[in-house]
Amino acid sequence: MTSAALRIAVDDEHDTYVNGTLVTSLHIANGWRTSNVVDIKPLVVDGTNVVAVAATNGSGAGSMIAAFDIDASHFVSDATWKALPGTPPSPPDGWNTAAFDDSSWPAANVSGLYGIGPWNQNVSAPDGPTTLHVASRTGFVVGDQISIDTGANQETRTVASASGTGTSQILTVDSPSRSSTARAPRCST
Repeated sequence: MTSAALRIAVDDEHDTYVNGTLVTSLHIANGWRTSNVVDIKPLVVDGTNVVAVAATNGSGAGSMIAAFDIDASHFVSDATWKALPGTPPSPPDGWNTAAFDDSSWPAANVSGLYGIGPWNQNVSAPDGPTTLHVASRTGFVVGDQISIDTGANQETRTVASASGTGTSQILTVDSPSRSSTARAPRCST
């Protein structure tokens, strides 16, 4: 496996886990307007993996949409996902691990494709990374200009801080100056 990434947006709040480990959490009003993107490669194991979301909606219709990619395999939130019925004060022990038996849980309700409410086309991609772990080049210093990605996705950033030496450097870079719109996958019904 060379890469594994998760992207999620929830109307309104969420705690999201991969194989029992909290990977992203958002607890702000209208948090659904910005998706969270997380590198989950260190948590993916051979065999069964679980993405579990504890979502909370403040008022009105609510929903969540997620996609994750493991190398060339693409997975989306759809009716194959399970949902705990009702609104329990807390989920059962171990609910976010592969060992948990969710066979009694019903299929998740698919409220619609990306592009309809609550999402419409209003979910923004998060700002790009501001912390980079450098593995292929050494000697970065504060003020250096670096390019991230290629083609239309290329961004130029300025190194704000650099720690470590050799191929173990950790850089903090300024925030990107461009904004983009998320292209979430369609959910099947």
